[in-house]
Amino acid sequence: MAQISSTVLQGLAQPSFGGGMFELGSALGGIPAQRKEKQKQEKFNEIMKLGQAAMAQNDPVNLSRVSQQLAALGYTKEAQQFSAAAQQAEQKMKQTEGAQGLMSAISGETGFTPEVEQSLIVSGVTPSQILAGKEERRSQEARKNEKGALGSLSSAALIKAAKNKDPVSSEAYVRSLIDTQDVTGLREFLSKEKDVGGSKAAPAIRSIFNEKKGYHEDVAVYRDDEGDIVTQTIGRSEVKEEDPRDTGLRTASGLKLFDAAVNEARKASQETAELREIVRQAEDLAGVPLGGLPGKARDFVISDVAGLADQYSYLRTQLNKQQMKSAIALLPRGPASDRDVALALNASPNLNDYTAEERISILRGMVKLQEAQERYLQERRAYMTQTGDPIGLGYEEYSQAMGLSEQRIAFEQDYSAQVNTLKELLRALPEDSVAAEQALEVIRQEESSFIKEGKLPASYLSMLENEDSAVQQWKKVKQSNDIPISLL
Repeated sequence: MAQISSTVLQGLAQPSFGGGMFELGSALGGIPAQRKEKQKQEKFNEIMKLGQAAMAQNDPVNLSRVSQQLAALGYTKEAQQFSAAAQQAEQKMKQTEGAQGLMSAISGETGFTPEVEQSLIVSGVTPSQILAGKEERRSQEARKNEKGALGSLSSAALIKAAKNKDPVSSEAYVRSLIDTQDVTGLREFLSKEKDVGGSKAAPAIRSIFNEKKGYHEDVAVYRDDEGDIVTQTIGRSEVKEEDPRDTGLRTASGLKLFDAAVNEARKASQETAELREIVRQAEDLAGVPLGGLPGKARDFVISDVAGLADQYSYLRTQLNKQQMKSAIALLPRGPASDRDVALALNASPNLNDYTAEERISILRGMVKLQEAQERYLQERRAYMTQTGDPIGLGYEEYSQAMGLSEQRIAFEQDYSAQVNTLKELLRALPEDSVAAEQALEVIRQEESSFIKEGKLPASYLSMLENEDSAVQQWKKVKQSNDIPISLL
């Protein structure tokens, strides 16, 4: 038989003791309800994390699933917010698919067939956009035909230039027409009917780069009585040797570079879609629901997922390339605060070295890295268009500054309480430099405590310093090269 302590027995005789026991009983009886409420709150936090991930990935399927789960728990307001976000994500995805389909119709072999147009309309592309796309396709075809003409005309013009009286200058003149894609000029050079070069008394003057001498020369160009082009070197041109050649998007080299950037971005988009599908298959084998936590993932055989080993090996080789290193700066939350990405960046060559849970996490991290690379290439193409520069001068600095700024904003949202504490301390820094340095050391110690306690995954102060350094570097490049865009 259970023993009752003497203290309790003595207390039974006290009038006030009964009330105390009643309160204790009420508290004990409320424990199951409290436990249930705690479990509900933990479930809510877990669902909200999934919702934030789905929001970052613009994933309408998982946003809708999060909305349903919140509604089932009784969080009506939050469920409605995620339902609206799912609709917006669906619309945005359709717009993206429509834009990709439109680009494909403009540049692809199929073009604007009735089936393609119907598909574009279903994906949200307007008739006016389709009309503009058709016009762009015609323009591209015209440019393509112009390129073909440029090749045949160039060969004929160079042959003719070699027969002229001043072969060196004449050939240089023809090459200047080729460099500037002057198809009309090449046609006129080959024609005797048009007096395009002017007369001997009033020749056309061109500044032509003399490769042997290493500088530009002014050359008088005119037609003789027989209709042949005659070139006469006047002397060294006033064009400075260090002046760059025209590398705009309309030049042959510019178009080639821009086309390569477009194709690279398109290829990255396809690789992202393929990788997502491969990882989805791996999640199915592991028994992990779409967007779910891989805590109870089943073991699965890598070879059972077609292409997984090859994709994993390929992506690991990409991690050491400069392009991927630059792309990592564009990760929404940054590698320091993303477990999946951190695992992917440090993963070994063999996925079998890890548990099933870790494998799924690594693969999800690889998807995020691939998405970052896709964004990097898509935005580089847009940067070329905005600046009119096919080389994309300054894009590395621009993307670094942009990415670090976005990561800092995300960090502030994820760890608002700790960041606000640090911000208040930073605002109170004294103006005196010595005193400010001493106060800053105190702030660093406070931040270090947050990190040791697991309240911050990385240094917010370092993040501010890195962002400021990147922004200043971008401003220098922008100013020295007169780049016509600014950070958003």
